[in-house]
Amino acid sequence: MFDRAFFETVLKNQVIEKSRQSAEGAVSVKLQLSSGDTVTISTIELAGDGYAIFDVFPPTGKLKPMEKNERRHGAPPFDLSRLAIRYEAIISVEITGASQRGEHPGFKV
Repeated sequence: MFDRAFFETVLKNQVIEKSRQSAEGAVSVKLQLSSGDTVTISTIELAGDGYAIFDVFPPTGKLKPMEKNERRHGAPPFDLSRLAIRYEAIISVEITGASQRGEHPGFKV
């Protein structure tokens, strides 16, 4: 079972190692959930006791850019959903090489 230590330490180390093997230095991290859904995560916002909170890419793959005015005030480049997931609901974590120019800009450590 996945836990807080995995998301705070192990995943970070694996992402760094995989990014060294990726042609562009980017990786994609996908979570397979017990519901059958797969989510592609951008960042881990919080690893808590029993759950983690992730910024996730839209399932359609179409990123919604933030407005220029909002970006000037510190908003991120894209509007991502934030999702809290119980560790028990995560079946697997997939780390693969990714393109910075693809539909998802990659996972950020």
